[in-house]
Amino acid sequence: MKKSALLSLISIAFLISQFSTVFAQAAPAPEPGPERRNVSVSALVPPKASDFQFDFSYEGASLVHQDQSINYEIIYGASASAGIDTNNIITVYYSADKAPDRSYIIEYVFGSASRGYGDVQPVVDTKDRTITWKLPPMPNGTMNQKLEFQLRANDKYHDAKRLTFRTRAAMTNEYVILPDYGVQQDYQFSQARVTPGPTATPAPPATPAPTPIPVPLFYKDIALRTITPTSAEVAITTSNPTTTIIQYGTSPDSLSQQAEDKRLVRYKTLQLSGLAPGTRYYMQVISRDKDNVRLRSDKFTFTTASTDAPVVQEKEAYIFTSGDTVLLSNIVERKVDSAGFLLLPTNTGFKLTYTFGTPSSITALEAVIRNDEGILQRVQMTQLDARTYIGQLRTNSQGTYSIEVVQSDDKGNIMSKKLSILKTVSPISVLELDGITPIIDARVFLFSFNKASGQYEAIDNANFKNPSLTDNNGLVHYILLPGKYRAQTRAFGYKTNTIDFTLGQGAGEEFPKIKLARDTFDLFALFTYLKTLLFDSTNYLLESIRNISTSMRAFNNVATTGLITAIALGFMLFTIRTDIKWKDLLPFFVFHLAVLGRNHKEAYIYGKVSDAQNQPISHVRVEAIDYKSGTVLAHTTSNKQGAFHFLNTFDRPYVKLVVTKEDFAKMEMIVPTDKKTETPITLRHAEASKPVVMGLRHIGGELFELVLLLCFVAELLFLVQFGVAKTLPFFILSALNLSLWLFYQKNHK
Repeated sequence: MKKSALLSLISIAFLISQFSTVFAQAAPAPEPGPERRNVSVSALVPPKASDFQFDFSYEGASLVHQDQSINYEIIYGASASAGIDTNNIITVYYSADKAPDRSYIIEYVFGSASRGYGDVQPVVDTKDRTITWKLPPMPNGTMNQKLEFQLRANDKYHDAKRLTFRTRAAMTNEYVILPDYGVQQDYQFSQARVTPGPTATPAPPATPAPTPIPVPLFYKDIALRTITPTSAEVAITTSNPTTTIIQYGTSPDSLSQQAEDKRLVRYKTLQLSGLAPGTRYYMQVISRDKDNVRLRSDKFTFTTASTDAPVVQEKEAYIFTSGDTVLLSNIVERKVDSAGFLLLPTNTGFKLTYTFGTPSSITALEAVIRNDEGILQRVQMTQLDARTYIGQLRTNSQGTYSIEVVQSDDKGNIMSKKLSILKTVSPISVLELDGITPIIDARVFLFSFNKASGQYEAIDNANFKNPSLTDNNGLVHYILLPGKYRAQTRAFGYKTNTIDFTLGQGAGEEFPKIKLARDTFDLFALFTYLKTLLFDSTNYLLESIRNISTSMRAFNNVATTGLITAIALGFMLFTIRTDIKWKDLLPFFVFHLAVLGRNHKEAYIYGKVSDAQNQPISHVRVEAIDYKSGTVLAHTTSNKQGAFHFLNTFDRPYVKLVVTKEDFAKMEMIVPTDKKTETPITLRHAEASKPVVMGLRHIGGELFELVLLLCFVAELLFLVQFGVAKTLPFFILSALNLSLWLFYQKNHK
C-alpha cells in the first residue's frame, strides 16, 4: 500500500515538470531593457539663524549731548554652513522717543547711510522712521559686510533732565528671522556746549578778513509737506543754492517719473503729481550747484492717501501764548489761513493751542518751525480732547522763520498749514560804551506809544516787572507785541539814557543795545538812586499784594500760611507766658490729663519750687538721681508756677532730687517713689535778690490770650471758605493750645 502511494506521487511530479517545460518554451523571450544604475539622493537642509552673522553697535559714549552726531555700524554675513544663497533684508528702526516738549530726541542725518552688499542703496522712511536695505542674493561664505549711518541729537530741548532713547536693527530672509539687536543711550543737555554770552574781554586788534572757506554741498532737510491720494509735496533744503530734480516711481529700481525746479535756491518745494491712491512710492532727490557739483540723496518712500479726499476742517482756531501774554490769535474775525506775525527774544518758551471746530479724523498734529536753512524744531502736539491740541515750542537762534502745523488723518492724508511768521531777536542788552562790557542791575523802564494821544505812556499792566533789572549778562528779557516803545535806562555810576525803538518785521525793528556812559559821583546822583530804589521797592510790594488779591490760589496759600503762623505763634507765646519749654509741652499736657483722671499720684513724682517768701520760682533744674550710684535718671525744669513733674518709672524705692538755679543755694532731698503727695521745695537766695525786670519777651507772653482768640476767629473764617475737612487740623491744634492754657490756669489757682 505504501509502495503504490509513493509511485503515485512520483508520477504526479513528473507530469508537472513536463507541463512547465512546455509553457517555458511557448512564452516569448523578454526584450532587452535599460541598464540598471545606483542613484544617490541628498535632501536640502534650510539654514539656521546661527548660520548668519549680524551685529549692531555704535561708536563713542552712551551719553550724548545736543547737536552731537552718533555713528552706528552693522556687521552682517552668511557663513559657509548656510549652504545656499539668501535674499536678506536689514531694517533699522531709529528712535521715535521724544523729549518732554514732544520733540524727537534724535533725527536721521540725510545721506549718511552707506550702500549694502551688491551696491544696494538704502530706502529711508521719515514717517515710520526706518532705514531699509533689500540685499540681492548673497552667496554663503560672504562674511563681515558693513553698513553705516548717523543720527544727530536734538539741540532744542534745554532741560538738564537725562532722557533715554533706543534704536534697534533687524535682519530677515526667506528662511530665518534673526533676533533684533537694540541699543539704549541717554541724552542730556550740556551747558558747556552752549556758546557763552558777552564778556568783558577787550576786542582783539583788527586783522584782515580771512578767505571764506567753501561750504560743502549737502542736504539739510528733506520733508514731505503734504500727501493726498494723487499728489505729494516735498520740501528740500540744501547747504548751497542748487537746482533740483526729484525722480520717483512705484519701485526703488525704476524711478521713471520726475519733477524739477530749475531755480538756483537753497529752499524749494516740488510737487509730485499723477500718483495712484493708496500706493507706495519711492523717490530720490538730485541737486546741482552753480559749479555743476551733483548731490544725490538717499532713496525715500511714502504711501499716498486712500481715494477719500482730505477732510477740510472749518473754523479752526489757534492761539500763541508765552506765560500770561497772548502773542497771536485768529479768534478775531479774519481769514483762518492768513499768516500772522510773532516777535520773541531768543531762548524763550511759548505755547501753541490749536482747536478744531468739530471732532476731526486727525490722528497726529505737529508744530514745525522752519526757514530756508531747514527745520529748526518739530514738535508732536499733545491731544487734550477730541478737538484741542497743544504744543510747547522754544525760540533758538536769531532769524526769521515760519510756523506751520502738519495734520495727518486716518486716510493717510498729510496737510501743512502756515500759521505765522516768527522773528527771533536778541533781548535788550545794557552795555558800557565799549559795546562789550555788560552792566549788571541796570534799571530799564519801558513806555509804549499811544497812537490816540501821540504820547509814550508807562507800561503798567504788563505781565512782567516794569521797571526791570539786567542780569549778569546785562540782559533784560521782555515779551512785547509789535509796536513802538521807549526805554529809559539808568544805573548807579552811569548817566541815564533814553532810547526809542520799534518792534516789527522790518530790518532793524528789534530790541536795542543800550550803551551807558560813566558819570561822576555826587550827592544828587546818590539821592536820585536811593529815591528810585525806594520807588521801585514800593511798586513791587503793591504789585505783589495786587497779584495775591486777584489770584485765588495765591490767596489760599497766603491764608493757609498765615493761619499756620498764627497757631505756631500761639504755642510760642504760651511757652513764654508759662516758662514751659517746647519739649515739655506734651508731657505737661499728658500729666494734667492724668490729674483729671486722678491717677497722677501713682504715676508721677511732682511738686513745686518756691523761695523763702513762698513765691514760685521758674526755670529751676530738678534732677532725679539714683542715691547710690549718682546716675541722673531724669531731669526737668519748673514752669512759671514753680511746678515740675516726673513720670514715675523708677524701679527703686527712693530717688534723690537735686534742685539748682543760678543765684540760689543748691538743695538735695531723698524722696520715696511711692509718695502720693506733692513735694514742696524751698530754695534760698545765695546772695541778695535782684529786682525782676520785665523784658520784651515777658511782655510778649502777655499777648497769648489775644493771639489764641484771633486764631479761633481766623479758623471760623477758614471754615466758611474751605470747609470742615481742611479746617479740622487747625482746630485741633488750637484746641490743644487752649487745653494747655486751661490746665495752667487751674494749676495756678
